[in-house]
Amino acid sequence: MVQRCVNRLCRNVALRKIGLHVRLTSSFSDLLRVAVSLHMPIFQCFFITKAGSVIELSDEEIASARAFMQDHFSFRYVHASYWSNLAGIKQSRHRVLMKELDLARRLEFTHIIMHAGSAKGARDRREGIDALAKAVNGLIKEDDALKIVLENTAYHDMSIGGSFKDFYELLQKSG
Repeated sequence: MVQRCVNRLCRNVALRKIGLHVRLTSSFSDLLRVAVSLHMPIFQCFFITKAGSVIELSDEEIASARAFMQDHFSFRYVHASYWSNLAGIKQSRHRVLMKELDLARRLEFTHIIMHAGSAKGARDRREGIDALAKAVNGLIKEDDALKIVLENTAYHDMSIGGSFKDFYELLQKSG
């Protein structure tokens, strides 16, 4: 009875273009099957395993997953790991983020969601927003097919994205 109600609710929600963030618990193909069973047209997941590493997929698994997702999901979002800090001053190109971006492109995801980060090492928030703008502009130059979605955060000290002003300033610096 409960499962029937959940299925009915999911079908009604799907008609309204609402999706769910589905957790990676075993394999990526199992994750896709769970998402399809929920009847959602929009798919979101992490590429990070419980152990904290980016999932590894063979070329064959990628081709199969890409075809499957194109058949079942109109939009495909990946949420970048929380370790990436694009607003940090002493940032290097984050290895984990680069792996996530590469996998998202290979799987033909449509969007990547990221937290703006913290202006760690900066004199002020504005310097962090400058670092974030530089990083985002660099990512867009590399590939504008994968849309970058910056997620807002709670306002705290040097965190970027807790105020609409942060996003306004970022937009002014976007190229």
